[in-house]
Amino acid sequence: MLVDAQKLPEIQTLDMGIHPGMEMHADALLQASRRVDWRFLLPDPELGDVAYIGPSDELHFKALNAFSRSLAVFARLPSVGEKIKKYDVAVVCAPSLPTLASVGDLIRPGGFLYVETYGLLWLSRLRWRSALRSSLERLKVHLSQRYLAALDEHRLTPIGTFWHWPDFENCTRIVPMDNLSGFELAFNGPKNGLLSRWRSNLVGWSLRNGLATQLGPCISYVAQRAIE
Repeated sequence: MLVDAQKLPEIQTLDMGIHPGMEMHADALLQASRRVDWRFLLPDPELGDVAYIGPSDELHFKALNAFSRSLAVFARLPSVGEKIKKYDVAVVCAPSLPTLASVGDLIRPGGFLYVETYGLLWLSRLRWRSALRSSLERLKVHLSQRYLAALDEHRLTPIGTFWHWPDFENCTRIVPMDNLSGFELAFNGPKNGLLSRWRSNLVGWSLRNGLATQLGPCISYVAQRAIE
């Protein structure tokens, strides 16, 4: 576990304007739903009690708050020896390898981990420049094998790796990266314009050559904690 970790108050106290179960305007609800479409990668899209570990992301917070039973936000993992609640789902954004290795302690047996990472083509990382200055670890692009190894070593069984197109916030396609069939289904439709064809060809090339997790702007991993 990381030492000197600090738990932030639960998101309900951060004046985000919504609470679990609170009614939302239809447009806001649709936007929130789209941000957490990844929940359909889990066997049960009902998220239950959720822990979020990572930098501030207001849209993701609101979406998680709207579609979970409860939400707790952590700036870092709790310190050694600290008594902590177990969660049904842990959501981790751009973690360091030590963070990823320790997050399993927050998840109940049989619960799930959802990880968002950013590859070399994440152009929107410029928006987070100020946040990145205080967390240089986020600038590193880890090999997929290292992420999967960190999960496997800490009672977390990898379920799948996914490419979110075009990004997490505006996702229209979640493409499984374990084989090319998902890519072919998602990207082999009509391609309007040179840029569209170039992007599609780049995605296919990176998948075929095993580089997608390093190049892809927005890559996610899903894993499950072993049932003890």
